[in-house]
Amino acid sequence: MTDMPPRRRGFRPPGRQRRAVALALTRIKVPREEACARCFRPQDDCLCARAARIENRIFVLVLQHPQEQRKLINSAYLAQCALARSRVRVGLSWPNLSAALGSPARPAEWGALFLKRDPQPSGKAIDAYTRRGGRHGELPPIAGIVVLDGTWKQAKTLWWRNPWLLKLRRLTLNPHAPSLRPQARAAGLSTIEAIGLTLRELGEDPALAESLVDQYVRLVLEPAQRYLREGAHRAPDGGAEDSGAHEDDGGQAG
Repeated sequence: MTDMPPRRRGFRPPGRQRRAVALALTRIKVPREEACARCFRPQDDCLCARAARIENRIFVLVLQHPQEQRKLINSAYLAQCALARSRVRVGLSWPNLSAALGSPARPAEWGALFLKRDPQPSGKAIDAYTRRGGRHGELPPIAGIVVLDGTWKQAKTLWWRNPWLLKLRRLTLNPHAPSLRPQARAAGLSTIEAIGLTLRELGEDPALAESLVDQYVRLVLEPAQRYLREGAHRAPDGGAEDSGAHEDDGGQAG
C-alpha cells in the first residue's frame, strides 16, 4: 500500500501554542443535557444525520474508556455513525471478543491496534504480528479490528483488563504523516485517523480513509475550534476538568 494522500489542514496552531491548545481540547466535555443520546455530540453538531455512511468490509470494534464518552474531540462515534460495519462499546472489561462484539467471533481472524511500536519497524505504514510476536512479511487477512479509545494511560488500562486481546493479531501503526490535531506523542493519531489508516493498509478502498479524514475535519475538528473560540471550556458538571496530555481518543495509543 502507498502512503495516505496529502493531509488536509487540521487543527495545528503555532508550535508554542500547540500543547496548551491540546490540553484545552481535552478539558471540553459535552454537558449531559445537551448531548445527543446516540453520538454524545452537542445537538447542533450531532453526527447521526450529518455523517456520510460508508460501506466497509473489515469490522471495526472500538472499546472506549468510560471517561471518553462525552469528550468534544472524541472521534469514536464518528466511526460508528460513518462505518456500516462498526460498533463502539463503553466500559473497562469484557470476558472475551465475542462478548465485546455482541456476536460470535474467532480471535485468530481479528487484529488489535497495539500500544507499543516496534523499535525496528519495517518502514511500512502498518506492521502485523503473530500472537507469539513474530512479524508477518505480508499483512494477513483480517475480519475485524479492535481499537482502544482513550488517553495512553486509559488505553493501557483497557489492554491489561482484557487479556483476551493477546489472542488477536497485533497491529502497530507507523504513520508517515502527523495527526491532524495536536497529540501527546509525535506518532500519535486520533482514533478515526488510526482506523482510516488501518483499513486502507488492510485493503479497503482508499476513498474510505479519505472520507473518514474529511469528515473528521468538518464534523469534529472545526466544531472544536469554534467551541474554543467561544470559550466553552466547561466541564460536564460545571467544574474544571484536569486531564493529562491526551492522545485522543486512542488511535496509536491503542
